[in-house]
Amino acid sequence: MLMSAGRPSDSSTDALKAEYLFLEAVNAQNADRYDDYYMLLRQAKRLAPDDPYIAASLAEIEIVMPTTDSVRLEKNYKALARRFYTEPTNERYAAAYSTIARQAGRIDDIIAIYRTQDSVSPDRSDPAFNLAAALAARFGMKGDTADLREALVLYNRLEKGLGHTLPVSARKINIFLATGDTADVMTELVALEKDAPSDVNTKLFAGGVYDHIGCRDSALIRYNLAEKLQPDNGTVYLARASFFREHGDSARYDTEVFKALESPTLDFEPKFQLLTDYVSKLYQDSLQWPRIDRMFSVMQEQNPGEAMLHELLASYKEATDKPAEAAEQLSYSIDLDPSVPGRWSDLVQLYFTLSDTVKVLSTAEKAMQLFPDEGYFPLAISMGMTMQGRDSEAIAMLDTLDINRYNNDRVCSAILATKGDILSRLGRTSDASSAYRQAIGLNPDNYMAMNNFAYFNACEGTELGAAELYAGIAIGAEPENPTYLDTYAWVLFKKGNYEKAKETIDKVLALRKAEGADPEVDIDEPSVEIYDHAGDIYYMSGLHDEAVDFWKMALELEPDNKLIQKKVRTKTYYAE
Repeated sequence: MLMSAGRPSDSSTDALKAEYLFLEAVNAQNADRYDDYYMLLRQAKRLAPDDPYIAASLAEIEIVMPTTDSVRLEKNYKALARRFYTEPTNERYAAAYSTIARQAGRIDDIIAIYRTQDSVSPDRSDPAFNLAAALAARFGMKGDTADLREALVLYNRLEKGLGHTLPVSARKINIFLATGDTADVMTELVALEKDAPSDVNTKLFAGGVYDHIGCRDSALIRYNLAEKLQPDNGTVYLARASFFREHGDSARYDTEVFKALESPTLDFEPKFQLLTDYVSKLYQDSLQWPRIDRMFSVMQEQNPGEAMLHELLASYKEATDKPAEAAEQLSYSIDLDPSVPGRWSDLVQLYFTLSDTVKVLSTAEKAMQLFPDEGYFPLAISMGMTMQGRDSEAIAMLDTLDINRYNNDRVCSAILATKGDILSRLGRTSDASSAYRQAIGLNPDNYMAMNNFAYFNACEGTELGAAELYAGIAIGAEPENPTYLDTYAWVLFKKGNYEKAKETIDKVLALRKAEGADPEVDIDEPSVEIYDHAGDIYYMSGLHDEAVDFWKMALELEPDNKLIQKKVRTKTYYAE
C-alpha cells in the first residue's frame, strides 16, 4: 500500500515522521505483520491527522472491526471518501470506498463515485456503464424516473462508441420495459440483431424479450434461428425447453430437454437443474417413468462420477416406491462423495424401509465414525439393535453417549425417548419414566414420547395422572391419530373412567372404519391392541356381547395370545 508519488508533502518534523511510519507500516503489511501494520498506522495518524492516505489506510482496518462504534464507523467512512476524492483516478481507492458504500446501502454515494470517475475519465466505458446501472438501481429503490432518463443518456453515449452490444442493449431494454415503452423495445432489438446477425446469445436474448412482451411467434423464430446457427449448443436447447414448458407444449418440451441433456457443450450444473425440474414435475405420472429413466441414462453416460446425479436418481427411485434401487444409487453417491451426512442418514432410512437391519447397523456405524457430532446415527444403531432383539446392547450403547455434544434438542429428545422405549421393555420402570420425561423436557413437541410414556405407565398402572396429561396433549396435537387415541382410551380405562374410555375407543374404531381398515388384511400389532382394548373397555362398560366380538377380532390377528383366548373362552375380562 504505497502512497501516491504526487501526495502533498509537509516539511514539518511530524509530517516527516508520519511518512516514515507510514512506509514502515507498508513494509509490515507486506511481511504479513498485521498487528505491527495497525500499530504503525495509528502512530502515523496521531502525527499527521489530516493526511488523507494515512487516515484512509487506518479506516480500512477499523471499519471492519466488530468493536468499532457507529460514530467511529462514520468517521472512517468519511476518511475513505476523502482519499478517493483526493485522487479519483486511483482504482484501488475507488474500489475500497465503493465497496463500503455498497455494503452500507448508500446508493447516492455510489452514484457520486461513478459520476466522478466518469467525469475524470470520459474516454473509459466502465465508469459510465457502472453509473447507468447504479442509476437504474436507485430508480428501483426510489422510483424517480429522472434516474432512468440519465441512465438512458449514458447507454446511448456508450452505444455511439461501442455499437449495439448485448450488455448495453439489454440494460436499455430493461429501462424501456420499466417505463412500458414497447415500441422502443422493438426498435432496440431490431438494431441489436442487425449489428450481430449471427450471434446466438443475441438471438436467445431477443427471443426471451419477445416472449416477455407477448410476441410468442417472434420469440420462437429467434430460438429457431439460434438452433440453426449452432445446432449443438446446449444453451439453445435449454432456452427452447423453458419456452415450451412455459407455453404448455409438453411434447416439444420433452424433445428439447433430451437435446439439452445430450449436448456436449452444456455444463453439468444446468443439465442437472433441468433434470431435477423435469423429475420433480413428472415423477408422479408413471407413464413418464421410461422417459425419466432414459434421461438418467443419458446423463450418467455423459457425466460419470457425479455423486449428485446418483443422489437425485435415488430420490426418484424412492419416490416411485423402489427403495432397493434407491439404496443402491445412494450407495454409489456415498462412494463418490462420503462427506455429506444427509446422504448417509437417507441411506439408513432406506435400509429401515427394507427391514435390512444388518445394513442399517453397518451403515450407521460407519457414519457415526465419520460424523461423531450427528446424533441420528447412534439413534439408528439403537433402533437397529432393538429390531434384532438386542435391547440390552442398545441400552449399553446409548448409555455411553454424551448427548450434549449434538447441540440439537430434537435429536437428543429422540434418543432419550428411544431409551425410554427400550427401558420399558426391559422392565426398568423408573429409568424408563425418567428418560421419557427428559425427552419431553428437551422437545415439548415430541408427542410420540408423550404417548409412549402414557401407554407404558397405563400398562404398569403407575403415574396415571401424568399419563392422562401427556396422552391428552398428544391427541390435542394430533386428534385423529389412532395410536394416540388408543393410548388415551387405555389410560382412562386404567383410571376407571369407562364412559370416557369407550367414547375415545369408539373414535379409534370409527377412524379405522373410515380408512377402510380390514382386520383380516391389516394385521399389525396395534390392531390387535386396539381390538383387545376395545373388548376390555366395552366389557367394563357393561356391553359384554360386543366385548366378546372385539376379543374375537383381536384373536383372529394373534391366534396364539393366551390371555385373549381365555377372554373369548370365558367371555370375561381378565387383567394382564
